[in-house]
Amino acid sequence: LDKCGNGIFHHLGIQSVASTMSIATLEGMFDITGVPSFPAYVPGSNMGFGERMTFLERVVNTISLSFGKF
Repeated sequence: LDKCGNGIFHHLGIQSVASTMSIATLEGMFDITGVPSFPAYVPGSNMGFGERMTFLERVVNTISLSFGKF
């Protein structure tokens, strides 16, 4: 996803921006848009876990999301 628009808006002094996507929000966009993420409840988009995750899948999903930020 292209984040260039946010930089342009900031440079122009535009403080309020509404963004939309036609796909599910990817994990990398949570911090940028200020949307909270819940890896213990919502499976990562690339993890392949179903709606009902086991405890181990929840742990793996949380660790994957945490390390994906770096």
